[in-house]
Amino acid sequence: MTKLHFILLYLSISTFATAQQYDWMLKRNSDNIQVYYRESPDMDIYELRMDYYVETSLSGVVKLLDDVPNYKNWVYKLAETSMVERINETDFYYYNRMDFPWPLSDRDLVGYNKLWQEPDTKIVRATVTSAHWKKQNLEDLVRVTTLEISWNLYPQKDGRVKIEYFLKSDPAGNIPTWIVNMALDQGPIETIRNMQRELKKAKYQNVHLSFIEEL
Repeated sequence: MTKLHFILLYLSISTFATAQQYDWMLKRNSDNIQVYYRESPDMDIYELRMDYYVETSLSGVVKLLDDVPNYKNWVYKLAETSMVERINETDFYYYNRMDFPWPLSDRDLVGYNKLWQEPDTKIVRATVTSAHWKKQNLEDLVRVTTLEISWNLYPQKDGRVKIEYFLKSDPAGNIPTWIVNMALDQGPIETIRNMQRELKKAKYQNVHLSFIEEL
């Protein structure tokens, strides 16, 4: 084998191994919520993806994601939430404080939410990234600074919405990584179940937002 052939073979094997390493792996299918894990290329904590359906329109889901004061009614273990700054009808900064069990300190975060709709497919996408500098740290809380969330909303012909939820986060502090990975989906699964129930309320069923176009 020539040196060039060896290099090409090595690169192809390495690329295949890397692709497999970061592929999504189905962990469980619970109450029609598909939960996937994958290794992260830049941190030891796994990345999380959850696929599921909700019985409402695109506008209903967007209204729920936009209604920051109401987060406490469906986000798991959320102790406090508030709007930090509204930029426009789709972009804003918000604050969350999460209740962690003793003896761990509570966590808090400041997220920047950006939402848009693809004109051709009608798919709505929202991303949340850390904006930890927007609010002063408190001594008794651990600030989460590594945060990436994505909501991909796919309208269905039967009137439902398929949601793909993606989370990449580090709770920081002194929690061992293996414990974080073991319990990574527990809070999000409860959040999604609460979200599905919340979206059945009339205020999310009978709504049409002017900047959202339904399928």
